[in-house]
Amino acid sequence: MNYIVDELFELSFAMREYSSKFDMEHLRYKVKSTNTPALSLVLVSSSRTFLKYNCRGLRGLFNNTRASPHPIAREIDQVFTSSPITAAQFERILAEVDSGVKKAYQPGDAGSSTTNNSGSKTGAGSNGTVTDSQRQVIEKDMLISASLPDVLAPVIERLLTSSMTTLEGEIDRGELFFKDVSCLGLSDDERTKCWSREHVLDAIRKVELDVRPRSRPSHEGGRAKIKSKSGGTGDIKTRTCTRCGAVMEDLIAIKGANPWMSNLQRTCFCGGFWMLEPEPEAEGEDEGEVRKETT
Repeated sequence: MNYIVDELFELSFAMREYSSKFDMEHLRYKVKSTNTPALSLVLVSSSRTFLKYNCRGLRGLFNNTRASPHPIAREIDQVFTSSPITAAQFERILAEVDSGVKKAYQPGDAGSSTTNNSGSKTGAGSNGTVTDSQRQVIEKDMLISASLPDVLAPVIERLLTSSMTTLEGEIDRGELFFKDVSCLGLSDDERTKCWSREHVLDAIRKVELDVRPRSRPSHEGGRAKIKSKSGGTGDIKTRTCTRCGAVMEDLIAIKGANPWMSNLQRTCFCGGFWMLEPEPEAEGEDEGEVRKETT
């Protein structure tokens, strides 16, 4: 949530600095050059729906924990209160985009002024309407190649101008800018690279595993010799997705567990299969084999 809003602010500021008139071509260039997925995530219906459901759950969790005296509830409440963006504010942005996108796809609203001669950017028909099949193509392109269709230009302009300007007056922009989101692994800056080298994140539960890599990076998956943060040593099992490389802890399936979690025990969220690598050889054995071969 913080990452998406911060990226939208960056795009908004970039457009203001470039020209007083909103330029879609420059925005397309900016999105491609910065490789940011934020705009596509809020424009595509499927990802926007997931974000809305997440906000609903976060809002309910916040309402339940803020009145509870339990220590764990107080810790969760601290996470909410320390966030520069509230779930309600983010929901408002999603609702505005949702309303604009639905209106843009309605017959007669995707007019010829937002369509090029070939219709390649918008996917709209000659009469300015967008069919369900054309909308599927548009949204798939937005999600895969981060394309920005002309049919959604009014929605995008309103989001990056009036919506972000309103939100900017409600939050601490500096606090949002310096919010540490390195654990998401969505950028290639040194801070994110350093975090990934020294920490292991369970991609499914979104929790940091209480281990530090020792003999080899734990993100390579499998059973790795590790050193715990508390100083002890032991073995830990991790699974690696054969498709996207995500990592999760090899947990024992619990009867009656959440169906969503049970499904992710079998396959990764990208649809790939998990692979549990064999236990690595003891430290020093690889070096010994190399010496034998060289001699």
